[in-house]
Amino acid sequence: MSRQPVLGLSARDMRSYLGNDLSGDLADRCNERLNVDVVVVDLAGDGYTLQVGGHFVIVVSKTGSWFRQNFSIAHELAHVAQGTMSDQIVNAEDPSETAANAFAAELLMPESQIRSLNWVDIELPVLAQHVWQWGVSTKSLAVRLQSLHMTPASGVMAALQATTQAFLRAYWAMPPGPDLITRRMERSAQRRFPTSLMSDLEAAVVAGRAPLASLAFTLGVDENQLEIEPSSLADPARDISFLDGLV
Repeated sequence: MSRQPVLGLSARDMRSYLGNDLSGDLADRCNERLNVDVVVVDLAGDGYTLQVGGHFVIVVSKTGSWFRQNFSIAHELAHVAQGTMSDQIVNAEDPSETAANAFAAELLMPESQIRSLNWVDIELPVLAQHVWQWGVSTKSLAVRLQSLHMTPASGVMAALQATTQAFLRAYWAMPPGPDLITRRMERSAQRRFPTSLMSDLEAAVVAGRAPLASLAFTLGVDENQLEIEPSSLADPARDISFLDGLV
């Protein structure tokens, strides 16, 4: 499957490329289907986007709260799609931030799907299945309903006051087998780099175009553990890997 360029895509079109069911790993789905790399590392904030040689790299924080990570990825995808990336600190009330949040909400919780549900009579196990498939938090869903002027039954709104984990544990009919909630939590808490990026980085190290330390960083190991014979950097003072700002 070819990777789809992101710039100019609507939330609806982007979701068509990612797939309707986002219960899988969103970072991996982006790396496979969109022409953007998603990197997961330790960050003080939620995420940001780099542009390296015309290629976009979204960097998000590793966290056990997969729904927060998903929204961060969706938010950064919005900035790429809408051409509103900035290397400056932007206030949360900035129009570009508001637009990115609206894009992210539509990408993860499409209005058409929200309005197709009967919010007066919906059963909580059914709602829990949707929360799992959307990959969002109970808080995000409550905000989304409010923004769309939807009025759920009082029991629904009361249930959405619970934490996402507690809500899913109480109402989601998890399939038999491994604990998928814990598995998703573990996955979002891992530092990750796309395989294609790491392959390119390894080739750059061998060719002397990037330092071995950058590859060691992506793998989370000491560079002395790597059985790779790098060429000398053509310019030792210049790290031209795509990890500027991460190492």
